[in-house]
Amino acid sequence: MNLNSALDTHLFSIGGTEVTGALLMTAAIIVIVTVVLSILLRRWVVRVFKKQGSKDDDTIRTYGRAAQTIVIVIGVGIALHTIGVNMTSLFAAGGIFALGMGFAVKNIAENLISGVMLQVEHAISLGDVIEIKGDMVKVTQMGARATTARTLNDQDMLIPNSTLIQSIVTNFTLRDPQYRLSIQIEVPPSADLDQVRQTLEETAKNLEWRVLDRDPEVFLENPGEPKVTYQVAVWIDDPWTAPERRSDLNEAVWKSLNK
Repeated sequence: MNLNSALDTHLFSIGGTEVTGALLMTAAIIVIVTVVLSILLRRWVVRVFKKQGSKDDDTIRTYGRAAQTIVIVIGVGIALHTIGVNMTSLFAAGGIFALGMGFAVKNIAENLISGVMLQVEHAISLGDVIEIKGDMVKVTQMGARATTARTLNDQDMLIPNSTLIQSIVTNFTLRDPQYRLSIQIEVPPSADLDQVRQTLEETAKNLEWRVLDRDPEVFLENPGEPKVTYQVAVWIDDPWTAPERRSDLNEAVWKSLNK
């Protein structure tokens, strides 16, 4: 039997389609080409994310594998259709199941897409200190579905990526790590306000841990009764230390005013 006869030999039938050796070989070639293309696509996705500055290798590999899986599923579907498998009937038979799965994976898909947007836009990166829904947290891991962050209470918070995209998020370290730290001080109206301002300014300037190239700020916020309120603000180089530095600033101001 020569090659042409082997390729034209009827092997079996599927859905009214006579599957020959040539048809089976065509389907096999489609699968092989699909696998090769999926591998190339996975490598390209990884390379693009790394060029964009993404540093989370596990997340990058997850997106690469997801892209590869999608291409393989499409390629296998084309190969099956080539040998006569009725994909329309197959999808119709699983329509109810697919509908249920669609609702189940809706949130997962949203989080995956949001994760890609976060990786590409670099609005939030590993190590950033952000505020979301009133909580200040530090980003410790960026996954394909969710981002892990550490709270000031040293607890791990799992944040869905879609929440980061859809919510108002303050990124304290997006442009630079400097953070404006402020406190309010109340003094009685009978106090010498000039001396109070001078004391507050000198105390803030003498803080060793503040950012030295940015001058402290002292504002009179409320000049009325029953208390006169001042705001004292300094700049620090790490927003994550804000609670500790706020305590230090309060203590320094308290001691200076008492003198």
